[in-house]
Amino acid sequence: MKKEETKTKNESTVSTSVKRQPDETCCRGQSIEEFALPGVTDLSHLANFFKILGDRTRLKILMLLEKEELCVHTIAKLLNSEQSVVSHQLKTLKNARIVSSRRAGKHVFYRLCDDHIASILDTASEHTHELK
Repeated sequence: MKKEETKTKNESTVSTSVKRQPDETCCRGQSIEEFALPGVTDLSHLANFFKILGDRTRLKILMLLEKEELCVHTIAKLLNSEQSVVSHQLKTLKNARIVSSRRAGKHVFYRLCDDHIASILDTASEHTHELK
């Protein structure tokens, strides 16, 4: 083991840390392949998915759509937001295949693409409630 000391300008010791060599109890010589992590492209898609979910307005929209299919006008009214803002967020969600839409006359109705999205929202909500 090698000790390292951190010194301030007046050369007094602030803290001491110890560098440890890996041992059998923590590092068993594993390779990254053993963990079956997704490839770079899949990780990029997954990171982008969570980035999209990281917006409060989009989360509110998704939570509304988890209950039922709604049109842009109704979503905007429920969120007390401008219809253009909601439309922009819905476009982002639709491009990410998180929501889908259908046209009925002059109205466009949105819904979650599948049950996976609702499940992710429920699990995340459950987790955050446990943190309280």
